[in-house]
Amino acid sequence: MAEMSEWAAVSPNITLLPATNEAHDVVLFDGSKGKNIEVRGEGKIDDYLVEEADKAHIRLDLGPGKREPYATREACEAISQTDLVVIGPGSPLTSLAPSMLPAGIPKALHARQEAGVPIVAVANLCAETQATPGLTLPQLVQFIGAHAITPNVVLFNTAPLPEGKIPLTLETDQSYIGSARAIGAHLLSMQHGHEKVDPNDAIAMLRTDMFHNTNAIAQLIRKEVLV
Repeated sequence: MAEMSEWAAVSPNITLLPATNEAHDVVLFDGSKGKNIEVRGEGKIDDYLVEEADKAHIRLDLGPGKREPYATREACEAISQTDLVVIGPGSPLTSLAPSMLPAGIPKALHARQEAGVPIVAVANLCAETQATPGLTLPQLVQFIGAHAITPNVVLFNTAPLPEGKIPLTLETDQSYIGSARAIGAHLLSMQHGHEKVDPNDAIAMLRTDMFHNTNAIAQLIRKEVLV
């Protein structure tokens, strides 16, 4: 785990914990509009268009018909000791769901929520160009709830986006999505100067200049959640 943190170049006071140590498949089941389609593998899921994200179901297993992988003890223990859980941002199908689905993690999340610990979801700045391009905030909350736990709060960006980027939509007078409180704020940070590209960065051309403003998110959580 120390090697993983070093490889990801995170801050020395942060430790990355794998959700599971078991090799597994990520499987998408699309039941929208009468479909009954199975897509296996993260790469293929990313290239598959999901028309109704709230009807998409992700499963982890160790092969067709086998059980789902177990969560690591360290991940479950970390959840059991936290005073705040933040989910996201990330692709719902290939980042969020696979991190929340290993057996043991949903149970640990529910236990903390029942103990009064807030569960906060941070929505993506904009919709994905592939997989879930029509995703809305209510669909995101429903998706997270169906796969692990319904968050107490969902934070989303209200700052104007660059041309061509589609924001996750929400009715202007809507302050709750089911039981989740929806809080909008300017969470966008633009970063320029990609002329200094690391020659060893194999996916440099796929990266974006848009980032979440982590300071704004932290301040919003302190002001609206940890009170």
